[in-house]
Amino acid sequence: MSFLKIKIRKRLGNLSLAFNLELPQSGVTMVYGPSGAGKSSLINMISGLMTPDVGSIKFGKQIIFDSHDGINVRTHKRGIGYVFQDARLFPHLNVKHNLFYSSNAKEDDDAKRLITLLALNTLLKRMPSTLSGGEKQRVAIGRALLSKPKLLLLDEPLASLDMAKKKELLGYFKRIVKQLNIPIIMVSHDQNEAMTLADNLVLIDKGKVVDFGALESVWNTQNQQGLDKDSHSMAYSALHKFDHLDYAMSQVEFIHEKSGQLTGSFLWMKAQSMRQTQGENDSKKPLFNQKPNLANKFRLLIDAQDVSISLENTSPSSIRSRIVCRIISCQEIGREQSLLVNLADPNGVIFMAKISNWAWREMKLKMGMNVVAQIKSTSLVPIQ
Repeated sequence: MSFLKIKIRKRLGNLSLAFNLELPQSGVTMVYGPSGAGKSSLINMISGLMTPDVGSIKFGKQIIFDSHDGINVRTHKRGIGYVFQDARLFPHLNVKHNLFYSSNAKEDDDAKRLITLLALNTLLKRMPSTLSGGEKQRVAIGRALLSKPKLLLLDEPLASLDMAKKKELLGYFKRIVKQLNIPIIMVSHDQNEAMTLADNLVLIDKGKVVDFGALESVWNTQNQQGLDKDSHSMAYSALHKFDHLDYAMSQVEFIHEKSGQLTGSFLWMKAQSMRQTQGENDSKKPLFNQKPNLANKFRLLIDAQDVSISLENTSPSSIRSRIVCRIISCQEIGREQSLLVNLADPNGVIFMAKISNWAWREMKLKMGMNVVAQIKSTSLVPIQ
């Protein structure tokens, strides 16, 4: 169900922006694309910080902008929270007064829970000048949420942080997403941020929407088309099934990107939840079964270079994940003398392998042919 309907145009110098989107009322929508593509301009027009030249924006049941009818609701009346790349805290106010600056902010049990969630309890009396970059951003997020917004906008809030602080703040974002029922639109050009947080992806380039939908679907469609020239990878949601205690390996099952159901397709990767100790009888049990819980799913990115193709599945191999598939398409990659080969297993899971033209010809591969996809388990790292 759409929560935000956008149909707007804006001219910025030589860049012409044109956005036609219907965004969902739940989850995290990532506005993703290269620098200068128009990502920040999009959320600035949603918030009211920038005015479109023409078009309309409908937020829930309210029209907040309509150029034809002369409607342009002021920023502070739109019910939208905004966190900038730089925290923009009030320097003369301590953390507590920054947090409760909004007239909507109340010191109630919900506020206490949010302050605890963001680990701000020990910072309440400190001034912004004494805070680290990550601490400032946590305060900015708390301030935006305490204003009781119906929508939260985040404009590259991690961009100015070092890797350690970025990883720490990502953890806080994940807690917010899990515990607070508020739609979030976040601008980013960072692949790891998108894979870690996003449910949906709006792909923007040169002021236009290239694609929009569930993250796995958009990411995989673009990579299957070979539009990403630097790297080629496929994104998946997966669920940990059980561990092989003898070899420190875990079996995971893929989740269908559209239905959200388990597919029945598996692969092996580095152990994800090995037990620390074993009982006396455990040594005779190489497998430790766990009850599947879809709430514990994680995302997995498989690079096409880590997938190879074999003609048969009978000979022993050092590669543990070997899946019988059918070749459904292939395309050449620029001048690399390489091919991107798309493979479908019997359950509809699509894999992508990058191989040489030489290998394609020598193996006499062709469309519709059954082959074995071999996926390097050691290269797989869950994005959690």
